[in-house]
Amino acid sequence: MTDTTAAERMRRMRARKKAASASPILYEQPDWRDFMNRASLPRKAGCEPNQLGRVVLKELVDNALDAGADDVTLTGDERHCVVTDDGPGIDPDDVPRLFAVNRPRISSKLKRLPTRGMLGNGLRVVMGAVAALGGTISVTTRGRRSELGTNTVTGATEAIALARHGNVYDGPSMPSWYGKTDLEMVLAAAPKDLTRDEVLLDLFGTTAPADMPVDIGAVGAHTFRGYYHKVQGTSTIEGATVPFTVEAWVSCKHVENGEDTDFYWHPLINRTLALAKFYYSANSQGLRLHGCGLNFKVAGAWVELKKALLDHPRTNSVTKRITTPFGEKYEVSCSLVTPDGPNPCIVSVWIIEPPDPNPRLVTAYAAGP
Repeated sequence: MTDTTAAERMRRMRARKKAASASPILYEQPDWRDFMNRASLPRKAGCEPNQLGRVVLKELVDNALDAGADDVTLTGDERHCVVTDDGPGIDPDDVPRLFAVNRPRISSKLKRLPTRGMLGNGLRVVMGAVAALGGTISVTTRGRRSELGTNTVTGATEAIALARHGNVYDGPSMPSWYGKTDLEMVLAAAPKDLTRDEVLLDLFGTTAPADMPVDIGAVGAHTFRGYYHKVQGTSTIEGATVPFTVEAWVSCKHVENGEDTDFYWHPLINRTLALAKFYYSANSQGLRLHGCGLNFKVAGAWVELKKALLDHPRTNSVTKRITTPFGEKYEVSCSLVTPDGPNPCIVSVWIIEPPDPNPRLVTAYAAGP
């Protein structure tokens, strides 16, 4: 992509030779070996060691969805799985090259778009996992079958269902989605027979790229039941301003004493479930959430009700006083201040039993019409 004169190339060569004479010997090992090592593959795949199985199927499913497939199915069991899609497929002659671990990273995802993965390394992760875990995989595309193996893991059905919901970003890439040197690296990786303007047109739809506000899409409120909330923003990663959409649905149900209330959820980020886990547990004191860099507690409804009842006599008037053998009883009416705002009218009943001077709550009930 860069034109240099013969004199300039000679000057650079002499400079490299001069630097090399004073430098220590550098030993190089191809990074593809890390993909075939069970210990180092999770680092390449960006997951925990026990999630390698999920990663294999997640990469295959996400690749199919990102390539334009409308119907993706995942069938099988704990040892054998089949991913089928109605997408355009891969040229059969390209299968051995694309599924090879010991190749340079070749991917249309160097062009960054807010789809299921903004970087493309998926097939190398798949083949590395197959090799590291002792599995096999076969690929059938455009009527030709290539025996590369059969994977022995299972998971990732959620991405197929989610892909059918909401809206998907189909616009161009944006300059800010690349770090300081990322864009030049993309240009350098482009086919050598393309001009710089042709590559810019493919990336940004223009030869003079500029950032503009975009909606990168979401699966939407009606995908799951419950109260829905969506947060959209950007995160700075290695100089790149990466857009994100995080979605959550919240619902609740009654549980009995002793029932298990520990759960986890995979965060939904940019229309796909992440491999990271978000844990939550509930009790009478509230809801505890932790994971994905978060750790906090939300007070439960009982905590809020207790506070509102204790404040009731401070914010309302005594409407009745009764002397009993046990002490003085008081009735207080009316508004109970609640977090969600209805503030119903209730009657709270209190008693002061000597020698304790502090009132004790006896009961509370809704006030009559």
